[in-house]
Order: sequence, then structure tokens, then C-alpha cells
Amino acid sequence: MTPVDVNAQVIVTSPAEIDSQFQSALRLIDIGQAQLAVPILQELSKKTASNRIRLELARALSFSGQYEEARRLFVLIYKEGPPPAVKLTILRFIDQIDLRRGKFTFSVSAAKMSNPLNQPDAVQVFFLGTPFTIQLNQEDRNLSGIILNAGYERIFGNGYSIRAITSHREMPKHPNADLTSGDFSVGKQIASKPLEVRAGFQFQHMTNQSSNMPYVEIGYRKELAPEIDVQPRLQVGYHSFQGGAGLSGMSYRVHAPVTYSPKPTLGVSIGPRIEFRDTAFAEQRFVSAGLALDAAYTANDFTISATVFPYTTQFQATDPFWGKRRSDKALFVGAVLSSDYLRVGGFIPTLSPYCGFNSSNITYYKVNNCGISFAARKIF
Repeated sequence: MTPVDVNAQVIVTSPAEIDSQFQSALRLIDIGQAQLAVPILQELSKKTASNRIRLELARALSFSGQYEEARRLFVLIYKEGPPPAVKLTILRFIDQIDLRRGKFTFSVSAAKMSNPLNQPDAVQVFFLGTPFTIQLNQEDRNLSGIILNAGYERIFGNGYSIRAITSHREMPKHPNADLTSGDFSVGKQIASKPLEVRAGFQFQHMTNQSSNMPYVEIGYRKELAPEIDVQPRLQVGYHSFQGGAGLSGMSYRVHAPVTYSPKPTLGVSIGPRIEFRDTAFAEQRFVSAGLALDAAYTANDFTISATVFPYTTQFQATDPFWGKRRSDKALFVGAVLSSDYLRVGGFIPTLSPYCGFNSSNITYYKVNNCGISFAARKIF
């Protein structure tokens, strides 16, 4: 490799000389000397309007710890409207910078839900061998409301990180459907391996459905090929349910998605998702297993991401109230649509339809819930 003279003055008069100096700066970045590449790229950016040079300058500034200036330059280039693949790359760099400085996220949504309490349409009971169908209260159906989401995350230089995510759903005049949830955790990245350990606390507050769970989580990333990796994750916690100790118990969750990203504008992830809840009441003890598929695609400043998750849930004992052991089959489908054409400043509007279907051998647990939300999401 040709030695790089980092003390040389940058004097360029031709495209060939510009390219030579540019390649020298790239070599400095590649060998971990980004701070020495910065003045070279700064001088080159004055001589040409090339976005490639400005992008590498922003990257060098980021690698050398000059986060404020790097972020300013990345946002400036993004607003000039580069190709979709370049925009996605810029957003990834901005995200990395914000995580090191402390990243705040926020969104507000107007939502409409067909069944926010996940109530069955009707309940069939038997009295002296005769079936009776009871229609449930329909007042908590087809509700509109507001959802607020906020979060903070920061990665420190020593490998530690903190994360706080909270959400509140407000349904005017229907307080039973109000929901507040959150997840707070501290993590440690093991420097020698792509391994992360987290300890945290999740909670959900809703009328007659409140719960909380302290947990420990271990995640690992293994690259199988340049475009393919697998990211298994195990979470172990104690699920405490407001309804009583009999419904509480240890929770074990496993997710092992394989991700394929052939290009920056396309990503597909598929993998098993399994949960085992070991409650005190045997009839509430269950194993849930399914195959989760996630995909995202961007074209012409329009982005769509989708989730498809079919799964089954098998309970471990006969329910004494219903006289049978519960067995469910369920499907969740959802999508998020957004377009950079509609961006206002650092906010992009998103449209998110979804549906959840749950069939069961016990009528009471046959539940459908569909909805849609319109949100303004901060991207930078």
C-alpha cells in the first residue's frame, strides 16, 4: 500500500488530483485515522460539489468524535434529496451519532381501534346442559383516541447503554381502554464478541389487565454472509399480573431472526418466536410458538414495512371453569407506510394499519382487533 503523507498540503487542480487525494483520505479512514482525513476532505469539499466527498467528510467527522458537525452535514445532504439508498445510509449514521450523544424519540398518533380491550363478540355458557349465548358490552368497541410514544437511548464509550421507552394510549370517555406501558433497561456490550446483556423492567397499566416484569436479556449477532446474519435473543423474567399470584410466574422468550439485506433499500427478516409462561395455575401455563416475518422496502422516497406473525398457543391443563384445555391459533398482520415527499422538517407522517385474529376452542377467547393510526414520527 502506498504510504499516506498526512502532512502534505492539499493543492488540487484537476479531477485526477482530486481523486488521488480522495482515495488517500479513504485509506486513512479505513486504517482508523479518520481525524487525519478530515482536513483533506474539508479542502476537497471546497473544490467540488461532489456529494460523495461531503458524505465521506461527514463520516470522518463522526468517526473522529465531531458528532455535532457530522450530524449537521448529514442532515444538510439528506435535505438536498439524494437517492433513496443514500438517504437510508445517512439516517443510519445519524442514528449512530444520536445514540452516542443521547437519542430522544417521539411520535404522536391519531388512532382508531375496533376492539382495544380484546373482548369476544359473545360468550357461550351451559346451564343444566343447555347452551346460552351472552352478548357482551359493545360500548368499548370502535374507539378513537391518541397514542403518545417517547423514548431515550444512549450508548456510552465503555460499552454500557441505557434505554427508556414509554407509550400512552388515551381513549376519551372510555377510561377502561386507556393503556400506559414502558420498558426501562441497562445493557452492556461485550467488547470481544457481538454479545449484549441487558437487565430491565417492563410494565403495562390498564384496567383489570395491569402487569409488570423485571427481566434479563441476552442477544448475539452472527454474520453468516456479507448480506445475511442471525440475531438470537433470550429473555427471562418474572411476569407479575395484577389479577393475582395464580396468574403470575416465570416468563421465557426466544426470538432468532435471520436477516437478509441484499441492498440498503430492502431488508427481510424471518425467524421463530417462542414464549413459555410458567404460572402458578396450571390452566394458565402456556407455550406460544410462531414464525415472524418482517420486511421493509424503499423506492422513490416511499417506504413500506410489514409484519406477518402466525402463531399457536397451547395451555397445559384443563380450565375448571370451561371444562376443557384451551388451544388458540392466532395471526397478526401490520404495516407502516411513509413517504419522504411529505416530510416536514425532521418529521415524516406514517400510516399504520394492523389486524390481530385469535381463534380458540373456547368461544370466550375468539377475539379480533383491527385498527389504524396516523402518526408524525421524528427521523432527525
